[in-house]
Amino acid sequence: MKKFEQKYDKLVITTGSAPIVPNIPGIDSDRVFLCKNWANAKELKDNAPKIKSAIVIGAGYIGAELAEGYSTLGKETILIDALPNVLAKNFDENMSKIAEQDFKDHGVKLGMNEKVVSFEDNGDSVKVITDKNEYTADIAVMCVGFKPNTDMFKDNFEILDNGALIIDKYMHTSKTDVFSAEDAASVHYNPTNNNQYIPLATNSVRQGILVGKNIAKDTVPYIGTQSSSAVELFGRTYAASGLTAVHANILNKKVDSITYEDNYRPEFMLTTEKVTINLIWDPETREILGGALTSKYDVSQSANLISLAIQKKVTIDELAMVDFLFQPNFDKPINYVSAAAIAASEK
Repeated sequence: MKKFEQKYDKLVITTGSAPIVPNIPGIDSDRVFLCKNWANAKELKDNAPKIKSAIVIGAGYIGAELAEGYSTLGKETILIDALPNVLAKNFDENMSKIAEQDFKDHGVKLGMNEKVVSFEDNGDSVKVITDKNEYTADIAVMCVGFKPNTDMFKDNFEILDNGALIIDKYMHTSKTDVFSAEDAASVHYNPTNNNQYIPLATNSVRQGILVGKNIAKDTVPYIGTQSSSAVELFGRTYAASGLTAVHANILNKKVDSITYEDNYRPEFMLTTEKVTINLIWDPETREILGGALTSKYDVSQSANLISLAIQKKVTIDELAMVDFLFQPNFDKPINYVSAAAIAASEK
C-alpha cells in the first residue's frame, strides 16, 4: 500500500463494506467461498457445473437466494444459520416458517440455530462442523453479513459500535468537511429514530445523491430510511419495511402487532392467492412502525406503501381508510393492506 498526503476542501468517504469472515479453523480452505460482490458471484456461478453439493452458511437474503439457486440447479443443498429461523433479521417467525417449508419441499436441508465452529478440507470435499452437527459437501459458501470497511480511519470519527461512520442529515461526518455515504456510513432509521447500520443499495444510492446536493452547501436533508427490502424464493414474494415484532423486542421498544390473511383478489376470479401480512404499530400513538407481506402473488410494492406510511407517521386508523383502487384483477373492494389495518384498528 502506497502512503501519501493530500490537502482537500471537501472529502467524501465511500469505502463500502466488507464481508464478515469469522476466525474459524479451516476457513482458509479453497473449498470455502465468500459471496459479497460480483466477482464472488461469478466465481460461484462458474463453479456450479463442477459440483454436486453445497453448504450455504448464513440464511439472510443472499444465503437464502444462493440455497434456492443451488437447489434449483439440482445440487444437494444445506442451509445453516446461527439464528433460529431463515430470514430471521427481516421477518417474524410466521413468515420464516413459510420460507423454511418451501426450502424443505425443494429438498434443502436446514440447520437453523447452529453455529459453525470449524471446517475440515478433505481434498475432494469440505466438512462443516457446527456446535450440533457435521455436514459434508463439495463446497461451502460463507455469507453471514457485512461490516463497514472503515478500519483504516474509524478512530478519527464518531462511529457506531461496528465502525460505521455516524453522519448527520446533510451527510457530514463528525468532521464538517468530510462526508460519507453508502455502506461505510450509518443511516437514520425512522422506526426507532436513531442511527443504525443498514447496508442496502437503496440507502447507498440516496445518500450518494445527497452528498452531491450538499457538498457545496447544506441544501437537501436526509429523510431517513425504513430499511425496505424484498426477495423472491421459489416463486414466493417476501417484502418488508420497518420493524418486526422480534426486532422491536430486541430493542426493548413497545409495539403491538397483528397477522392478517386473506386472498388478494375475489374468490369468483378463476385464480387467486393467499396474502399474509404482519403489521406493527406503536400502541400509544397508533403510528405504523413496520409491516411485512408474503404471497405467491407479487406483493412487493405494498412494502413500499408501508414504507411511506412509516415515513409520514400514518396511523393504523388512517391506513384503514386510505383510498385504494378496487379492480378484481388486482384486489378486493377493501385492499388487503387496508384490511390488515382495519384488523389492527379493531384490535
